[in-house]
Amino acid sequence: MEAKVISYDSSRGGVSVITEKGEVTTSYLLIQNAELSDSGKYSCSPSNADVASVRVYVLNGERPAAMQTGSAGLSNSSLNIVTLILLCLLYSFVLEEIQLNNTHFCARLRER
Repeated sequence: MEAKVISYDSSRGGVSVITEKGEVTTSYLLIQNAELSDSGKYSCSPSNADVASVRVYVLNGERPAAMQTGSAGLSNSSLNIVTLILLCLLYSFVLEEIQLNNTHFCARLRER
């Protein structure tokens, strides 16, 4: 199977990368209107870290869904991408709430 580089200006359109920078930088590949031909192995090879790969399966059916399995910390079980994104968002909100609570707690300690 031939490796292809994703092109953001291809005629297909609907492909974008969202990057969140922080202590740990995280990038998300968003493929809108996924088709069967979008199935395959996707790899991210940053210049300062190991390569991370994920295998994506786009399925046809009554309720089309995208499934992925991969390496770099992801479970080998098949997960629904929507569920994965929601879990990431929930995790992000929980971390933000913990940081906010710690900030308020430290501010109260300084006031005493």
